[in-house]
Amino acid sequence: IAYFAAIVKLFLAVIIVTNVTNEYSNRTLKQNLIDGLSKKEFLLSKLISVGILVVLSTVVVFLIAMGLGLQYGTAGTASVWSGAGYIGAYTLKLVFFFTFVLFLSFLFRKSAFAILMLFVWWVVESILTMVEFFVRTKLLGQSMDDATTFTAFLPLNASSSLIPFPRINIENIMKGLPIFVEQPINWAPVLTATLYTVLFVYLSYMLLKKRNL
Repeated sequence: IAYFAAIVKLFLAVIIVTNVTNEYSNRTLKQNLIDGLSKKEFLLSKLISVGILVVLSTVVVFLIAMGLGLQYGTAGTASVWSGAGYIGAYTLKLVFFFTFVLFLSFLFRKSAFAILMLFVWWVVESILTMVEFFVRTKLLGQSMDDATTFTAFLPLNASSSLIPFPRINIENIMKGLPIFVEQPINWAPVLTATLYTVLFVYLSYMLLKKRNL
């Protein structure tokens, strides 16, 4: 549920981009600063908006997962709470992604450019991942599972690793067991995404602080 619900973040990201870039195009940011609002307070207001979207989205996913868990899980056992850790991973995934698009919005100040750059960055990371895969497997004869890859620490790749595609065990269907195999959360992407989140918030503030509006 967390994996597929994360796709919705793209639509929520458009709301964030539009909300920030409209401040520039409508000159409301400049007017607010003239009226006494500090740049730090302005950034904080946008982060609060991000937090509200994250909380609402997380609550919806939690209620859906809990409802399905109570209906199809075994009452009184840990199966109802199986995979509950991914709710936290889902929250961090949204926080990271929204602060990333927030930074792009401050950087380009146009919604079309910010969204386009998000797509370009995704393409660049995909190309780098394929290049590393080719070099490691074809040229060096290594397995991508044997060592931590360089591209795994790129922003969007680290975000994707927070909630990997669920493993499916077909044999469990005949046994009446859950077909989705729970995987432990990898803490390397958690730490990487957290550091990127702090970095993007800091860079957003520096853009606001240094630029002439």
